[in-house]
Amino acid sequence: MRRHLARFSVLSLLAGLLVASGGVAAQAADPPLRRTAVLDRVAADQADVPQRRLVRVAVTQDLRSKRVSAVGTYAAAPTAETSSALYVWLGRLVGGECQRGILVAGGAGEAGTAGTFYGADGAPTTPIAVTRSQSGASVSLVSALSPTIGGAAWDCADAASVNAAGTAAYTVLRTTSLSATYAPRMQLDAGPPLQGTDRGKWTTVEVDVRNAGQGPASGVRLTASGKGLKIRKPAAIGGLDARRTTSRTVRVKLRSSKPRQLTLRVSADGGYTATQRITIAHRAQPRKVRSVAGRYYWGFKTGQLDRGWDNTAVWFVNGRFAHVGFPRKAGKPTCRKAGKQCQRYSFDRRTGKVRVGSLRGKVTTEGLQLGKQWYSPLAVPRKGSRLNVSLTHQNYHGNCGISCVTWTERLLLDKRGRFVRTRLTIGSIGAPGVGTIGASVPPDQKGRYQVLGNGRIRFSYDNGSRRVHTIGVEHDLRGRPNARAAGLVLGDVNFYW
Repeated sequence: MRRHLARFSVLSLLAGLLVASGGVAAQAADPPLRRTAVLDRVAADQADVPQRRLVRVAVTQDLRSKRVSAVGTYAAAPTAETSSALYVWLGRLVGGECQRGILVAGGAGEAGTAGTFYGADGAPTTPIAVTRSQSGASVSLVSALSPTIGGAAWDCADAASVNAAGTAAYTVLRTTSLSATYAPRMQLDAGPPLQGTDRGKWTTVEVDVRNAGQGPASGVRLTASGKGLKIRKPAAIGGLDARRTTSRTVRVKLRSSKPRQLTLRVSADGGYTATQRITIAHRAQPRKVRSVAGRYYWGFKTGQLDRGWDNTAVWFVNGRFAHVGFPRKAGKPTCRKAGKQCQRYSFDRRTGKVRVGSLRGKVTTEGLQLGKQWYSPLAVPRKGSRLNVSLTHQNYHGNCGISCVTWTERLLLDKRGRFVRTRLTIGSIGAPGVGTIGASVPPDQKGRYQVLGNGRIRFSYDNGSRRVHTIGVEHDLRGRPNARAAGLVLGDVNFYW
């Protein structure tokens, strides 16, 4: 438990340093829901009567329904005696002119309709059906569904009131840019897939609710449910702007000793949702251990100002020696005589007291306290085992008020034996916002992995290279090895949720 509390303080510091160093995550572009325009700038007006004078056109390219719609408003209600036609074009702006992509047309005061797609050369290509309706001075046009409309990147619109034959214009409304409307995209991050606390106590689940889309979200609600759980309703959210995150806490308690699944769901107006499920369990109570021989532990030193993680390890190699520090060679170390890293130890099974070299401490199933340093247990995976994890390591080195380097590593291992390990590094010189910032983003490193046993894992990269690392799997709150929920350590690098 002490290790996890310390970890949060390190990660908070890292988050601030990454921002100060200019680290900004790239945002993926979302497709718009629709593109719209209101045309009310008159380029030409030769109308002889108000019923033929076009004063305003509202046009929409709906990318979801794959239709184009337009509503034209005249100075007076068109009649059969003053009949004209409403023409509306959408297309691409080239050289200040709207190069046509589609035409929708309908009669003003009469029932005729027409629709046409245009090719890259500006020539008509494919007809499209159009329906019309009229209410007073407004004429509405709606195209048939077409995948072309759903995928076209049109950015301008023109409109005109023309004579019934389509040979002369009464009013021209010219070249108005289309404005894109985007959808919200809801995301949830409630942390590790396994959480909990001591029996009879409430577990506080920290939930980040993010609108990752380019459109604002309204009516945002976070709900929590699960059988066998007491749940306190989270605070309301309401609106959430594009690319924004808000945090809420969900308090939950188990009704019995059996682990239960908590379902978190965020929803927004329009049917935008995201769901995450985590398991709530009781934390295992520390127990005595029969022996420390063969046990592997890791910890990190606190109070380091020039680095994020300063990791260390203790491996009780046999009944006599403990290897202090991470092994230089991958896998379980060997100790045949005392030295700087191979130190004699003693262990009292009855009291749990342990002594390594000159340091005294105590060990339980929860971990090892040696001197002032806390160590958490690591399990060595069996030979040939497969892991299914997506983990992160963030770190920094240097004085980030003057000069420092920050980096983020991502590790993905799947059950098929494939891996991806990537690293993003950001360096800064000078005070935040003043100095020079550079970034290095190397290509993804991927290939196949194999757990070799004896605390080793081999990465065989697709480029032909191979690397072998020491591997240890962290224990979850139930005291069980669980890389997916708790993390793992490769060499001296810890990967975590």
